[in-house]
Amino acid sequence: MTTSAKNRIQRQASATMTAVLLTLSVANAENKLTVVKTSSNEVAVELTNSDAVTGMQFSINVRGGIKLVGFENGERMSNAGWQGYSYLKNDSTLNVVLLAPYRSSISGGKGVIAKVSYTPDASKSSSANRVFLSNVVLGDPQAQSLSFSQIDLEWSVENNNATSAFATLAQNYPNPFNPSTTLAYRLDRSANVKLVVYDIAGREVKTLVNKYQFQGQYNIRWESTDEAGLRVPSGTYIVRLQADDEIAAKKMILTK
Repeated sequence: MTTSAKNRIQRQASATMTAVLLTLSVANAENKLTVVKTSSNEVAVELTNSDAVTGMQFSINVRGGIKLVGFENGERMSNAGWQGYSYLKNDSTLNVVLLAPYRSSISGGKGVIAKVSYTPDASKSSSANRVFLSNVVLGDPQAQSLSFSQIDLEWSVENNNATSAFATLAQNYPNPFNPSTTLAYRLDRSANVKLVVYDIAGREVKTLVNKYQFQGQYNIRWESTDEAGLRVPSGTYIVRLQADDEIAAKKMILTK
């Protein structure tokens, strides 16, 4: 066999091996969405991916004795400059679309892509609560759908009530309101407190409190303005209280 023939065979073998390795890499690629409980009033959606992802959409659904009240971009999306859009279809379903900046994507890794707050629903009685995803689509840079797996979340109401909340957020008053409303909350112990208003799409509108506070009752006035002091448009807003690891949220309606 001539030297040129040997070289040609080696090149063909190398190309074949490369193709096999690429095929195995795609076949073994793992993309997974996991719903995890982060506090007594919040769940998060984690994305673990080995493929590049440029966009995604999904619906977050709840069953049992809870109802959805708010959405916030996860740290992994915010740090990458992604835009998050959400639509609260009803108390049980939240539709979410996440888009990467133009001509960019997130490479392999793991992190929180969305946070959803919920509250007990007094009109429903159930021995277990469930949060699950549906209508999931993950898109790659070639605008193709990626394969994925998902892990949903379910927990018993007894376990959910085992940890009593030390931070209580009352419904704002008045509600609906224009132009101002009072946000009241109680701390049964001292904690690092953050009180933030979000719009219905999960975008931060204004931080009202961000400091360490002692045990007690607090009343904060919101004049329906953003961080720049400008009036915000009428619509539905979410006020979110975080005291250490405790999270509570309420829906507010600003009228014209």
